[in-house]
Amino acid sequence: MKRFILLCLISFPFLLGAQNEYRFSGTYLGNSSTGLRNIKLDMEVLQNGKYKWIHKCTITTGLNLEMATIESDTNYDARSWKDLMADAEIKGLYTHFMDSYLQRIDATDPSKFNAEENKTSNTILLDRTAQILTVQIRGVEGDKSCYIDIQSLDNHYYVMYNKPILQYSANLLDMSTVRLKPADYIVKVTPNKGQSFSGKISIY
Repeated sequence: MKRFILLCLISFPFLLGAQNEYRFSGTYLGNSSTGLRNIKLDMEVLQNGKYKWIHKCTITTGLNLEMATIESDTNYDARSWKDLMADAEIKGLYTHFMDSYLQRIDATDPSKFNAEENKTSNTILLDRTAQILTVQIRGVEGDKSCYIDIQSLDNHYYVMYNKPILQYSANLLDMSTVRLKPADYIVKVTPNKGQSFSGKISIY
């Protein structure tokens, strides 16, 4: 069952130049018989208000990215993997995505990754009826963008966004569809300067 959630970013006024917005969607396929981790990754870019695929692949890796092998889906390789990794912005997003995922998968105590943090000065709210997820960021000077990691508590699903923090406080700044499958999730928001925060949501 597909669920569509609107993601709203609200911030204190800070200016930001043009920035590409990406969505990385991951599904953990489990470990191989040799202990290697298998992750299906969809990479999309926001264009004209809609997300468009730029690459799909299956990643097999050990404890770190240096061990990763990539099997690209030739039906969805609008850009080659080599070209993607030559783009510093995309490579940085990929590194954040994979490092976050591998840390969760390898954790002996997953509860520390699922604990809510720093909720007093920031807000993550889910309206199940309207299917709207609201993220309010009280930024600090220098905050221009943030990562939004939405990871299921069982590690099976992971959706990551890079979002700009734009000017005009208390105004709706950006909306995009978030594709989440039924599960319990931890939503972690990491501004480029300010303190990260997180909260739990459930999609059913």
